[in-house]
Amino acid sequence: MKTKKRMLSIILAAVMIISMLPIATHAVEPVFSDMPDNWSTAALKHAVENGLLQGSDGKLMPDDNLTRAQMATIIVRAFGATKKGNISHYTDIKATDWYADNMAIAYQMGII
Repeated sequence: MKTKKRMLSIILAAVMIISMLPIATHAVEPVFSDMPDNWSTAALKHAVENGLLQGSDGKLMPDDNLTRAQMATIIVRAFGATKKGNISHYTDIKATDWYADNMAIAYQMGII
């Protein structure tokens, strides 16, 4: 009985030590053809890593003006909000637009 407890203790200790070892992962970092090489690069890479920016067609378009839909999407992602408001009175937003859900959430948040 004493040997079984000792063996169980050794196995349990080994499992605990192994579970604390880091696991190597190979995350694929998205590549954007228009990623700048200037003062904004680090911030843009962090925004991509954190899921705030996803780009479109392999581009981030860092030199383009930010649209209302893009800004609403970034804010919704940053706050992790999910509750949608009624945006039917916005005639320039169709339910099929890629940003429609994010605009509805941003509206509920009171930011548009």
